[in-house]
Amino acid sequence: MLRFQHYKLRITALAVLSVLNLGVTAQAATPVFINEIHYDNAGTDAGEAIEIVGPAGTDLTGWQVILYNGANGLSYSTVTLNGVLPDESGSGMGTLIIDYPVNGIQNGAPDGMALVDAANNVVQFLSYEGAFTALNGPAVGRLSQDINVAETGDTPLNYSLQLTGTGSEYEDFSWNSPSENSFGRINPNQFFASAPPPPPPISKCGQPAVLISAIQGSGSDSPLLGSEQSIEAVVIGGFQDSNGLNGFFVQEEDSDADNDSKTSEGLFIASNLPVTVGDRVHIVGTVSERFNMTRLESVKSVDICAGALPLPAVTELSLPFDPVTNDPEWREGMLVNFPQTLTVTENFNLARFGEVMVSSGSRLMIPTQVADPGDAANAVKGQNLLNRLVIDDGSNRQNPDPVVYPGPNGLNADNTLRIGDTVSDAIGVLAYDFSLFRLHPTEAPQFSSTNARPAPPVLPGIGSLKVASFNVLNYFNGDGLGGGFPTSRGANSLAEFNRQRDKIIAAIVDMDADIVGLMEIENDGYAAHSAIADLVDGLNAVAGSGTYEYIDPGVSRIGTDEIAVGIIFKSAKAEPVAASAILDNSVDPRFLDTKSRPVLAQTFLDKASNKTLTVAVTVSGFNYRYAIKAGRNLSSKSR
Repeated sequence: MLRFQHYKLRITALAVLSVLNLGVTAQAATPVFINEIHYDNAGTDAGEAIEIVGPAGTDLTGWQVILYNGANGLSYSTVTLNGVLPDESGSGMGTLIIDYPVNGIQNGAPDGMALVDAANNVVQFLSYEGAFTALNGPAVGRLSQDINVAETGDTPLNYSLQLTGTGSEYEDFSWNSPSENSFGRINPNQFFASAPPPPPPISKCGQPAVLISAIQGSGSDSPLLGSEQSIEAVVIGGFQDSNGLNGFFVQEEDSDADNDSKTSEGLFIASNLPVTVGDRVHIVGTVSERFNMTRLESVKSVDICAGALPLPAVTELSLPFDPVTNDPEWREGMLVNFPQTLTVTENFNLARFGEVMVSSGSRLMIPTQVADPGDAANAVKGQNLLNRLVIDDGSNRQNPDPVVYPGPNGLNADNTLRIGDTVSDAIGVLAYDFSLFRLHPTEAPQFSSTNARPAPPVLPGIGSLKVASFNVLNYFNGDGLGGGFPTSRGANSLAEFNRQRDKIIAAIVDMDADIVGLMEIENDGYAAHSAIADLVDGLNAVAGSGTYEYIDPGVSRIGTDEIAVGIIFKSAKAEPVAASAILDNSVDPRFLDTKSRPVLAQTFLDKASNKTLTVAVTVSGFNYRYAIKAGRNLSSKSR
């Protein structure tokens, strides 16, 4: 769980004890460095903090402290710094302290942290209780430096790990065992030599720069991939820091645009250095491709050359796209406008990622809903993949709060965004990420509720069976005997599982359906301690012994995935007829089965009417969302 949302930064000045230099001037190897850490103590971990020290006058704006989990090598917290280290009487060192919330810094063996400068260079990658290699972020591929001292569950609350020694750079000092903390003041037995303030940066504005169109090129990948380049362009969209995209977009001024309609004039800059929309900036960085979107990474400098400039002209685009005449790749990173009325065709990722998929005309249907499997459905698939655009929220956050769409008050029970609603005149920056073109709006899109929720249907009361579906959301019952937690996809503990189980049982009993198709049940067979048997036992404990039974298809697992579909039924109302069927590509090659979650079908006799019906349970939209892969502009990928 990420636990860094409420960090605080403190900037203070350190009094300086001058040290006799004896006429020797040393070049500082690491003049800005991590000086003090507290991450573990007796009882609940509290007062956790990291202190950074550097020469007075150092501007730490845009620097980052990134926490890494040594168990998996992945980052779990990023804090972007801001401010200038204060000057103490014209000489000395300043300090910046990051205060973390309770349990904000992990205390595994090992864990660590990276200090990253504003140009995305890793200044330090330190760890405690062992060393490990980072697998993402700026420190990717680096082996951490173990500080060789540690805190434990017995360390007093107000203690920390500190550097001691004499000097002006990290290499002059050594880490010591836990002692009473000294955040915001000189560590005991630490003496700083006088350090001159850093020289002012030299502006690169007006120096030679390559055009963005030359970086983008006319193909899907940059012809300058991997090279260091300088550009000078206007900021058109700022989506910086960890609450945005960790960067911003720039576009050439209209006077610098080339005459090739197939080369984009826009570019994403992976940097959190502060800029404002309308700034003309000179940037030095390395050309890269991430998820097939061209960008500048490892940014060395961002110089603001002018401000409050008019933005480049907005380019009009429309759906559906066309790789021959209307390829969105040609406008990647640019300000664009979709003047047409677009229809909300999917809101699956709205609450999780703040994304809405839209299309031109009516909502898109799963191909086999409107065409026969095979060539006809594949033709619909191709049309669908060209007729979709994600309206994103300018953020990489998961589970944002609030969800900004639909405006103005965000998503809530009284303000929903339904499939079939519309949006017109959407404007923003066109990007490409996770195999989809997406619009990061620069003006709030105006959604219209054009597909009102219909009134609940009035049932005629003549039916004899009620059939329903229910997603049990990774119902994993451990080993079936109260142990085996955490599970691979379900509950982390028995208590958590019991909460999930009680809610699902109550919902199914209250639904009172006679046949229920289940999704996301653990694929662990049909024995007495299996997940589906456990669920039926729980239902019968509430509804009465023997009320519900489950279909056993006579195999140990359905497919090879960890979850499967299932069927439960009331034996007093329905009776299985013949054996069930597993519909995978061994039955018919038109059943796509790339994730090994095949359909389960069962015919029942309705005991009241003496008629039969067949129920087939599938993962809704599964084959369409996951099995289709056909090149960059026609690909489907889920996070």
